Amino acid sequence: MILKLSVDIEKKRMEMINVGMSKGFTNEETIKISQELDDLINRSMQLQNIPYEKRETQRKASQTRELNFI
Repeated sequence: MILKLSVDIEKKRMEMINVGMSKGFTNEETIKISQELDDLINRSMQLQNIPYEKRETQRKASQTRELNFI
């Protein structure tokens, strides 16, 4: 289950980056995909029993890496 979520997270991350690059990072579709990505990441972290505060810290760090990637 966690492995499948990891694959789904990477696919969703790439989808978000591609849509963001073509339509803009404030575009409604990009934001929707970003929220879907957040849900996948949260689900993965819940399955790993990672506390909420640490999940938020890691989620924010992930978003920063994605923005720096572009």
